[in-house]
Amino acid sequence: MVIMKRKQALKDGLKHYFTGKPCIRDHIANRSSKDGVCIECAVAHTRKWQMKNSDHNEAIQKMWREGNPDYERNWRKNNLEKIRKNATNYYKNNSEKMSNWYKNWYKNNPEKVKVQSATYRKMFAGKVNARTAKRRADKLNRTPMWLTKKDWKNIDFFYECCPTGCEVDHIIPLNGKNISGLHVPENLQWLTKLDNLHKGNNF
Repeated sequence: MVIMKRKQALKDGLKHYFTGKPCIRDHIANRSSKDGVCIECAVAHTRKWQMKNSDHNEAIQKMWREGNPDYERNWRKNNLEKIRKNATNYYKNNSEKMSNWYKNWYKNNPEKVKVQSATYRKMFAGKVNARTAKRRADKLNRTPMWLTKKDWKNIDFFYECCPTGCEVDHIIPLNGKNISGLHVPENLQWLTKLDNLHKGNNF
């Protein structure tokens, strides 16, 4: 980091500057060019205030979100890679903490889990059906190791595009009587529920 004084930072139009010296709380960090306050001190102060005034802070955030309904959606849309990278790094560095948090949340919120699961299955029926079929195929050892990422995308796409009233069927059944097929794109077809029921485990 380049060491400079606040006066120089203001002259250069910088928001932050680094002195290399500890602040009154022994933080060696960037400082705000606006008021010279240590960034770590400012963050700690903000967090302390938010914890002390959580209800008030939540009300302000809710009011702001209601007044700017598209801001968060647009920001997320324009920063997907940044969000994914930060989430991946955070989970990587706090995997045990996150794992315990999710386990406790699922255990203490069974009704919410049920509602969220039902909503997800309804919104992403194709993906859910594709994953279910994969698990079933894995159990029967009918998923070849040579499937590529493109093959998996084609399988997911085939399930997602399944017409209403139809089901995805394996042309050659995964567990046939005389011959068994593979869980691959070329072995998939759409059948009405009635036709699929009549076909059963035959080829």
